[in-house]
Amino acid sequence: MFRLLNVAGRAALEHDGHWHDLATATGDATLADPMAAVARHAEIHAVQATLAGRTPEGAVDPATLGPCVPRPEKVFGIGLNYRSHAGESNMELPPAPLTFTKFPSCLTGPEADIVLSGAAVDWEVEIVIAIGTGGRHIPRAEAWNHVAGITLGQD
Repeated sequence: MFRLLNVAGRAALEHDGHWHDLATATGDATLADPMAAVARHAEIHAVQATLAGRTPEGAVDPATLGPCVPRPEKVFGIGLNYRSHAGESNMELPPAPLTFTKFPSCLTGPEADIVLSGAAVDWEVEIVIAIGTGGRHIPRAEAWNHVAGITLGQD
């Protein structure tokens, strides 16, 4: 398990509350790009084990963090995906999940300002799954191999 960060636009790994630049730690300049790190998530596990004893670039400062997936190809949402939420909305649970898209700009860092429009806001905490390796008709037993990470979001 590792925590991938986007520190001021560069991919980094967290270790003991500090961050290590991924390109520096690996000697691979292409891994400076957070999107490259997400795409190569399977390789990053081995890098995490090498960080103990290395001098970090600095302490993790949430104010400098951007979204781990800064330029997503697609962003999908799943609506009415559990019974109690459907009930809150006075709607029936659909026979199949309702999917919708969102703009890639919907992703921010953890302390970014979000401009709200209107007086009422419907707060919904969401589980966000970043897919690192795409595919189709993936067997259930192999699905987690395609997941680059999981985080929480606010819809």
